[in-house]
Amino acid sequence: MKATEVLDKLKQRFPNEPEYHQAVAEVLATIEDVYNEHPEFDKVNLIERLCIFRLDTGMCCKCIT
Repeated sequence: MKATEVLDKLKQRFPNEPEYHQAVAEVLATIEDVYNEHPEFDKVNLIERLCIFRLDTGMCCKCIT
């Protein structure tokens, strides 16, 4: 996973959510190295589940903890 690619996709999908972009960027910067050490995370689409699913369900990013 490359954090910049994930963030670029999120910005395209949710262009009017700058606070969300910032929060995701901070989380990705924190977990990127560990994530890349575990290829099984990609197999289950972990990043998509964490970053995209919640916004699609109508929850605001402040509700995500």
